[in-house]
Amino acid sequence: MRRLIQDGLDPLTVKRGRAAERKVAERSLKTLAHAVDDYLIAHRDGWRSRKHALNWKNSFRHVMPVLGDLPVQSLTAPLIVQALTPVWKAHPETGRRLRGRLERVIDQATANGWRIGENRWRGLLEFSFDKRQKLMPVKHMSALSYAQVAHFVAKVRLVDSVEARTLELMILTATRTSEVIRSQGEEFRTRCCSMPPAR
Repeated sequence: MRRLIQDGLDPLTVKRGRAAERKVAERSLKTLAHAVDDYLIAHRDGWRSRKHALNWKNSFRHVMPVLGDLPVQSLTAPLIVQALTPVWKAHPETGRRLRGRLERVIDQATANGWRIGENRWRGLLEFSFDKRQKLMPVKHMSALSYAQVAHFVAKVRLVDSVEARTLELMILTATRTSEVIRSQGEEFRTRCCSMPPAR
């Protein structure tokens, strides 16, 4: 302390400066696993359901063996490509979702000060993998002919379940699955069903 005073430095300022340096060093050591947990906690109120949050977290199991223990500051495009390649080839849709989730987690880690600089590799990842359509071509199902719809609906009406009523509603109103699943009872109280503009 005397030496600091002799050098013309305020010991309290030096002490605070060292504490700040330690905090910066600790922040730079935050791992991807910690960043994922932090992201989930920060966004848990916005999840559609607990199952969705669990699915989000579980999707990271594909990259945690390679990236989980690494500080988010040290993540580079080649490391991310190395971790994502096996899942991208085996399950392209999961790989695409996981890539987007990684980008969001790392963006938040940057906002938290755990990573310096922007995600310069963010756009590069898009070009590092084959297009999903190439790896997993869309297979369209054959449609039911118009003449057979009445017979099919009659069969659906024989089944006593919520799923059967949901399918019947989708057929009769030509609505999307997500619109029917998220609908509320009050939307059907009148003879005319109306979906809110938000959906």
